[in-house]
Amino acid sequence: MKVSVLERFSQGKSPCGYTEDRIVEGAACIGVLDGSPGPMGEGRAMITEILDRAVALLQDAHVFTDLATLVETLTADVRAVKSAAGTQDIRRTGGYVFCLLLPERGEIWRVGDCKFRNNGAGPEARFRAEELSARVRGMMIEARLAEGHSPAEIMLQPDYDSLIAPQLAEQSRLLNRAGHRLSIGAINGAPVPEALQECHIAQCGRLIVTSDGYPEVADSLAETEARLKALLAEDPLCISANLQCKGLGPDRLSFDDRSYLGLEIG
Repeated sequence: MKVSVLERFSQGKSPCGYTEDRIVEGAACIGVLDGSPGPMGEGRAMITEILDRAVALLQDAHVFTDLATLVETLTADVRAVKSAAGTQDIRRTGGYVFCLLLPERGEIWRVGDCKFRNNGAGPEARFRAEELSARVRGMMIEARLAEGHSPAEIMLQPDYDSLIAPQLAEQSRLLNRAGHRLSIGAINGAPVPEALQECHIAQCGRLIVTSDGYPEVADSLAETEARLKALLAEDPLCISANLQCKGLGPDRLSFDDRSYLGLEIG
């Protein structure tokens, strides 16, 4: 398959430029990684090292023997980083999800909830445990609105970003759980069950790959950005039209880091 990059964009949620997304363009793949330090993580340093090492590994075509081998290689590397740091809690200390196009194979490989649309369609990826956490957060913020607090006031409250810290810690324990209805795959150092590793056949035409910082994905970056802007204007706290585990706040460009790849497959 011949692949042309039509559009490429990645931006952190804050103006400082820090982001836990990565766009990968290697010899054998192109796609998106979406990272998280985890609720019990060591902050930016560890997740940055994990993501940068993953990008380096994905430059090596030899890791693409098959999807299971790639997942095992990436998982072992995350586990090595955490072990070197003395981290005992593998599941709650961060990692990443990915969606990659492998042009020579004509396949799309995915673990986790990155999104893709191939000629306007693509299978959804839902982390149902996270959806439950988002509903709890929404209820808590709705209670504050009912008491007369404005959205701007709520964003300035000291606990705004930690309202559901206990729920986030618990949902991360559900990552990589074979057969569990609330689970989803992630590269966090724990084994990823085969059922949570996805391989899809790529079709010639337009392929869009994004991180989950885009609630709605269209076939152009401009339209996808416009939809995000409209959602944030309608629901800045991210409790209704764009139900999320985090929202806008002071000095934030969006509720999450976001990355977009627009590809043409020939």
